[in-house]
Amino acid sequence: MWMSAISTALHNQFGVPINLVTSEEVSKELKGIADPNIDKAFIYNGEVYVNTSIASTNDLLHEHVHLVLGMLKSNRELRGNYERLLNLVLSTDEGRFTMNKLRDRYSELS
Repeated sequence: MWMSAISTALHNQFGVPINLVTSEEVSKELKGIADPNIDKAFIYNGEVYVNTSIASTNDLLHEHVHLVLGMLKSNRELRGNYERLLNLVLSTDEGRFTMNKLRDRYSELS
């Protein structure tokens, strides 16, 4: 119930298609795209997918943060906001630790 209401609100606000799917649907319809036992939420072809069998509302919001950060980073007029946010995160021990873990895990994105 909550997941559906929040999905609808986010879709209405940002216009990004949100697909609420089960683990079974992920295994059948998105085979090779996502692991139905691990991937709680993900973005594929510009749409947010939320595996309602294992995801929480936090996972849905997490995927939207990716979209917002991408928008800030790619928009010349908004890039300063992205850089300020990144610098704020990197000014903390936890932020630096997390960023280093992410760089190690996703080295192809650095």
